[in-house]
Amino acid sequence: MLDVQDTLPEKARVRSIDLLNHHLAAAVDLRTQVKQAFWNLHEIRFSSVHFLLDHLAIEIEVYADLIAERTVRLGGSARGTLRDAMELSFLAAPRPCGATEASEHVVAFAQTTMAFGDEVREAIGILTAHGDIVTTGLFAQISRGLDRQISPMQSRAAQP
Repeated sequence: MLDVQDTLPEKARVRSIDLLNHHLAAAVDLRTQVKQAFWNLHEIRFSSVHFLLDHLAIEIEVYADLIAERTVRLGGSARGTLRDAMELSFLAAPRPCGATEASEHVVAFAQTTMAFGDEVREAIGILTAHGDIVTTGLFAQISRGLDRQISPMQSRAAQP
């Protein structure tokens, strides 16, 4: 761990870096799953789902950047490669790559995004207990953003 100018005790920084890297890996994992779905949609009326997935991928990439920047700020190394994602991601295994129906993708990503959000909220409690208010704020921002992403997916999934 790098020596940085931060008032957070080293033990708390180590815990925060660990949580950040697990969430970075999950964000990279989720983004690649979303892009896989985006690339493979074949329905005639998929443009709204295509837009939802593209927007979700962009939003997740922003979260990954913020998580990585905070990790480095705390003196850690951001572990954001695909290999790191495979090793560290807490997300469930993705659906089969052969899914092409928009509704399949929307339901799957609503569930996966909610699972990611649940882990983010759990991390908020851990980070608060360790006194890392800045990282807590970052995760709260991510949680709010995920909630905004899930609502349109749930609405689209409910459509026939």
